[in-house]
Amino acid sequence: MADDSFYFNGALDQPVVGKAAIDNALKPVAESRQNMKTTPLRPDRVVVAPSGDMAYEYGTEHLSFDERASGKHRDFTAAYLRVWRAVDGQCKIAAIMSEREGKENR
Repeated sequence: MADDSFYFNGALDQPVVGKAAIDNALKPVAESRQNMKTTPLRPDRVVVAPSGDMAYEYGTEHLSFDERASGKHRDFTAAYLRVWRAVDGQCKIAAIMSEREGKENR
């Protein structure tokens, strides 16, 4: 992940920039969930720039978990977009965004 990565998903109120800020923002989200299960990311498409300095991928992943506070079970598929860029000769994540697709499974 690049030092200035951009991250946003439906569990956050606003986008977060920077590795440390992302870790800090996601820690309470992880702590608020139990019995978390995710499927590996399922890319639908990966596109690499001809220069090789940028790429993007989009697809889906499935998540399920129980909310600690309410005990409510959550089960849904999320669509994601992940962007990479070349940083010091390495391919690093520049941005990740994801959001629930459609209605939640019951």
